Amino acid sequence: MSDKDGNIFFVEHGGNKIVKISSDDGVMTEFDIPTGPLATPVLLAVSEDERRIWFTEWASNKIAYPDNTINTRLSMSVNTEKKSSQDSNIPVILKEGDSYSINITLTVDNNISPHVLANDTALSVVGMTDSGLQGIAYASKPSTVNLTEFPEKGTELDLKVEKDKAIAGNYTLMITASLLEKDNLVLSTLHPLLVKLDVPTLPSEINKSQNFQLYSSKNLESTDSTTLLFRDIIRIGAITIAVALIGYLIYHNVVRRIKAKKPKT
Repeated sequence: MSDKDGNIFFVEHGGNKIVKISSDDGVMTEFDIPTGPLATPVLLAVSEDERRIWFTEWASNKIAYPDNTINTRLSMSVNTEKKSSQDSNIPVILKEGDSYSINITLTVDNNISPHVLANDTALSVVGMTDSGLQGIAYASKPSTVNLTEFPEKGTELDLKVEKDKAIAGNYTLMITASLLEKDNLVLSTLHPLLVKLDVPTLPSEINKSQNFQLYSSKNLESTDSTTLLFRDIIRIGAITIAVALIGYLIYHNVVRRIKAKKPKT
């Protein structure tokens, strides 16, 4: 779902969050749902005035909304050795054994800072694959930033390619800054960083890829035949149940009419 400015909103069904992706720079903002793990958000809609992003909490039988007019409380500026934050479409090229520094500036809104616990704002890196980072290690200096005394503060994040785990290709890392609000909800800002791993592909990785493709092809054929058989069984079963139900309803209706026509004694 998007608003008139092109910002995209969606629910994290399993994560119990509402997410906004900015159309300007692709930065994601995650809002915790106060209901907690039992929220299970499913559907989402934008109000006509676009002030409210309505969503349903399936497991808790509620509806709720975040206010779309409130600016994000936590912002992030990212600059690397190789590019500025304006060059968001140009990937950072990481080579085997090299380290790259990323300068990050975190800012918390002065008007809203009394409502957040910004003294322990944590930095991390996520994304890349479904199972997390692969072939890239990171270290932030420091690992947490105190934005209570200084609403704007810089920190440094170092990326290093892990020789034995890195696989050549293009990836998207999400540099994440998270802080607690005073109601114990987590507010996270995720900045996308395009990365190209320029590393030699090991023979073992090539074999793994070929074996996976071969297995996937065979498994797909087996799955397709099994799926078709299962669908046919369900379809035949559904038709049988429907015919039986219609027959029962007709029989019940006939019996009721016969009883109604019998003269009362």
